[in-house]
Order: sequence, then structure tokens, then C-alpha cells
Amino acid sequence: MSARLVPALLVVASLLSPAQAQAKRYALLVGVSGYDSAAFGELKYTENDAEETAEVLGRSGYQTTILTSARGEKDPRARPTAANFRERLGQILKRATRHDLVLVGLAGHGLQLTVTDPQTKKDREESFFCPCDARPRGTKD
Repeated sequence: MSARLVPALLVVASLLSPAQAQAKRYALLVGVSGYDSAAFGELKYTENDAEETAEVLGRSGYQTTILTSARGEKDPRARPTAANFRERLGQILKRATRHDLVLVGLAGHGLQLTVTDPQTKKDREESFFCPCDARPRGTKD
């Protein structure tokens, strides 16, 4: 895991007020090391980042949900697919109240694409996280 990530998370956890300390804390952590598309290379440390972040957050009272390639080999519901991500996030958001804290951590490839704003009709650059089943435009696999 990145040496900078753990201290930053610890600082965030320690800044919570007493009222916030009574609120529930949820974390959805995704680490993608392998992709279905050959357009993406393998990544070495993304799963470790997700697992170690979950460990740190768990000690701070977070209820963590983890999606990784390795976990997905044992349980298809833990595979870091777009559908699984949406499903788990939806489950968390159904439980969470406006007083709770929901943290989402993403480790994997991303893409920056040009999208057209439907209201202004102007193009702008947007960044997107790539789950393991992402299929970049223009690829044949």
C-alpha cells in the first residue's frame, strides 16, 4: 500500500467530531489487478491497497466491503465488476443515513475520456475508474 495513503486515512478518521463518531461508517474498497480486456495491463499492488486500507479502516470502526480480483476467484459476488460495484454501493447507500459516512476507495486503471455535457452541448474531459470488466472504446476484445 502507498506509504502516503495510511497516514492520510488516519488523519481523516481522527478529525471526526464526537457526533460523527456515533454515526456509522461504511467503506467500499475496490482493487483490480487483472482485467478481462487485453487493453489493460496487470497491476501488482491494487489488491494489497484495498485489503490493507480495509484493515486500517476496520480498526477505526468502518464496516468494509471489499471487491478484488483474488476475492472474486473464490466468490463471484466479490469480483470487482461494474455490476458488483453498483450492487454493493446500492446496498450500503440503502443502510446509510444522512448522518453516516460512506467512503469509496478505488485502486486500478482509469481512463480520461471526452464527453459531451447534455445541457450545454460542450465537450469536457471526464475521468473514469475501470472495473475488471471494462471494455475501452475501439478495442476488439
